Amino acid sequence: MKRYCVIACGLAAGLFVVGESVAQEANSEEKAATAELNKITVTANKSERQIDQLAGTVSVIDRGQIDRQASQNIKDMIRYEPGVSVSDQGSRFGRAGFRIRGIGGNRVLAEVDGVPVPDSFAIGSFSNANRDVVDPETVKQVEIVRGPASSISGSDALGGVVTFTTKDPQDYLALTDRSWHFSQKLGFNSNNDSLVGTSTLASGQGRHGVLLSYTRRSGSEFENQGDIERDPHDFDADHLLAKWVIDGDDDRRFRLTAEYSGNSSATAVNSREGVQDFSAIFGFPYIVETSRVDADDESERYRISIDQQLGSLDGRLADSLNWRLSFQNSETEQNTAEDRTTTIFGRPSPVQRQRQFLFEQEVLGAEVTLLKSVQWGQNQHDWVYGLEIEQTDISQLRTGTQRNQTDGTVSSVVGPDDFPVRDFPLSTVLEAGLYVQDEITGPAGRLTVIPGLRLDYYDLDPDLDDIFVEDNPGVATASISEQHLSPKLGLIYRINDRLSWVGQYAQGFRAPPYNDVNVGFTNFQFGYTSIPNPDLKPETADSFELGLRGVYGDKYFAINGFYNKYDDFIESFVNVGFNDQGLLVFQSRNVASATIYGAELRFSAGMDELVDGLRFEASASWSKGENDDSGQPLTGIDPLKGVAGFSYDAPGGRWGMDLISTLVQRKTSLGADSGNLFRAPGYGTLDLLAYYRLNSRAQVNLSLLNLTDKTYWDWADIAGLSVGSGTLARLARPGLNGNLSLTVNF
Repeated sequence: MKRYCVIACGLAAGLFVVGESVAQEANSEEKAATAELNKITVTANKSERQIDQLAGTVSVIDRGQIDRQASQNIKDMIRYEPGVSVSDQGSRFGRAGFRIRGIGGNRVLAEVDGVPVPDSFAIGSFSNANRDVVDPETVKQVEIVRGPASSISGSDALGGVVTFTTKDPQDYLALTDRSWHFSQKLGFNSNNDSLVGTSTLASGQGRHGVLLSYTRRSGSEFENQGDIERDPHDFDADHLLAKWVIDGDDDRRFRLTAEYSGNSSATAVNSREGVQDFSAIFGFPYIVETSRVDADDESERYRISIDQQLGSLDGRLADSLNWRLSFQNSETEQNTAEDRTTTIFGRPSPVQRQRQFLFEQEVLGAEVTLLKSVQWGQNQHDWVYGLEIEQTDISQLRTGTQRNQTDGTVSSVVGPDDFPVRDFPLSTVLEAGLYVQDEITGPAGRLTVIPGLRLDYYDLDPDLDDIFVEDNPGVATASISEQHLSPKLGLIYRINDRLSWVGQYAQGFRAPPYNDVNVGFTNFQFGYTSIPNPDLKPETADSFELGLRGVYGDKYFAINGFYNKYDDFIESFVNVGFNDQGLLVFQSRNVASATIYGAELRFSAGMDELVDGLRFEASASWSKGENDDSGQPLTGIDPLKGVAGFSYDAPGGRWGMDLISTLVQRKTSLGADSGNLFRAPGYGTLDLLAYYRLNSRAQVNLSLLNLTDKTYWDWADIAGLSVGSGTLARLARPGLNGNLSLTVNF
């Protein structure tokens, strides 16, 4: 009740402050059929290009869509993007990261203002560092490159790229005729009883502009439609963005950015409570009862970057040059307290366990990009080339104690672990990439050929401290160096002013990760060990894509098919037999090849002939994949998904609304060896989004999701779970839920 009172008071205060009642004029150009194809992307080409100038498939989600969809997190931002998903791991560990065309995790490169976000890392049931580090409130645009993109973005772009671009001072100052802007946003989300408040101050004087934006979120666990509630969970999140921008003459700009995000949460992990009977495994009465699991987790990310755009150079090597320096530090700390009793032959032994997981990454990066346009004969050449270099220091540590509740003794041995433990040594990774691409446009602009090539260098250097050596006696770790060439060839053929064929071949690769190369731990209690593998090869992909795009007045469509062949997938902890000590040995190996293919469709049509301001939009994605070695379907492939809806903007732009339907096919292709895996049923949902401009300074946004209160599961959340898993009920998506926000510009 307290949360509802707070948001109601905030909305009332905002309505009292504002006075004008002059509606803003809508920009009719935004409703044009070409609006989607004319969106600007930088990620796919390292230079500004409209989507219709690209041979590959790129989605751009702009600020208007983010606001209109009432996005609260990264999963919300891609809610209506078929073929792209974000998995929700549950209340404690949250959203894991992006999956594009069936490939996810660290195989998808995610960036904020061109700076890669931290890696995800998980081991066991109590340690999980995710990549959910972006707050939607300061995001200006999201760019999603679908499919392998290593020719431009290098390693980790095996599945695609997701880039978040944050706002600049001018994005706010453009809303006012003054030299300063201040806004306050208050919002409430019924899904998890969360409150959000964002305060933004922007100021500009002459060539200088500054921005300071702070967002605070507080809430609890997400609701679900299952018969078992999610674990009780309370969280607080803070995000701070500060920028100083100097705009010069001749397309020159200097920018200093500082960003901080911090999250803290407390979770009663009730899902881990219960009784487990291991008697059949050990051959004698062995019962474990867990009565309490409490978790306190924190994560922080700091980022400082300096970038400069130098235009109109008029030199032999470049017409313009962009450079960037960045430093980023991220830390995750997760603490777990557990009460459990082990009963052997009827004799109970109660203990209290304390575990701590630490994961830290420190990244120093630099990038230089040059652009040059040249007319050679009848052909126009637009060159983009540059250099990237990045050094990453990674550390991970697990510690803990176990207290015997009977005699009070304390031990560092907790289950199979003798703490402290490093699951891989302290590691330094150096990555450098040199890339070049030429966009060749022939006479009359009908044919464009886009060849590209990137050379990447990867070096892994482990540091064997005492903790790792003592935990892995006699284990030899490896330093590795890899070089890889990633080619690309794109084609755009403009049949006429309305239709264009597009096609692309692109290669992707991912260097062997530090934790797979040098993973190491030994469990004498249960008789197994894991060992490093210095012979791991990079994961690679060959991607082929063909599409047709068309614009007819106020209507457009884009349809494409893709075929991706992946080789040398790295699988962690493969059973490779027994060693001389009789321990079962596990090792990361290049074991799998896979093929993923599918088709995607987008369609948009103005319907002004029926109702002025009405528009229909639809998109769909279908894909299929299989393990080439076993012939079995890939579990991680999302099922067929389609999104269709009507949007309406009233004349004058005073108010507008969207009615959006999402249809997802039942998940069936799990293969003959799928056993008892849960096959998520198909579903359909209906969402209503609306906005109303109270006056020129204030706007209310409302979203009502899952209007029919449908019980359903998102495949990205539950892929691989069995029918009898208790986690299924907890991960059912929310029923009818809503979001209400008020934004006031002072």
